[in-house]
Amino acid sequence: MAGGGAGCLGRSYVLTRAINGGYDPGAVAFDGLREKDVALDISKRLAAKLQSFDMDVVMTRETDVYVPLLERAYIANEANADLFVSVHTNSVTSRQAHGAEVLVYSLSSASVPVAEDVLANMVSLGLRNRGVKERPRLTVLSRTRMPAVLVEPAFISCDHGIDYQILRSSYGLDQIADAITRGVLGV
Repeated sequence: MAGGGAGCLGRSYVLTRAINGGYDPGAVAFDGLREKDVALDISKRLAAKLQSFDMDVVMTRETDVYVPLLERAYIANEANADLFVSVHTNSVTSRQAHGAEVLVYSLSSASVPVAEDVLANMVSLGLRNRGVKERPRLTVLSRTRMPAVLVEPAFISCDHGIDYQILRSSYGLDQIADAITRGVLGV
């Protein structure tokens, strides 16, 4: 692990599921599993875990509602959050793609140590390491005034292996939330 995660208690964290909610299901797997449901489940678990460390947590959505992209960044900025964590699942047309990745605005930003820690913890679950990647055009990474990471823990489109299993069980979703929590804490 990089060891450079947030690593301090009492910070305010904003958790979101960018793009989806309400009328927008996000990616839908071959078996009907919807990205918006998985991401919200992981985000709620993550919020509870961070709160157990006495951290202040603000979520941009806690129910199945659509929150516009700019509003998500506005909520984070208004909350004066120290870190923005956006939870997603990855998807491509191939059912063979698999692994975890974390996106940041810039590879030279303050977000990178947290991204590296989150990714290392997800890889420890057996997920393939797809790396920390730069995505400067994503609204939730470019419009927030604090370090921000967009977490893609596994491919919802994968039809086999660890990606398939981890996204379809309560235990697996809890493991993902634990991994993100450890990454945010820098442990």
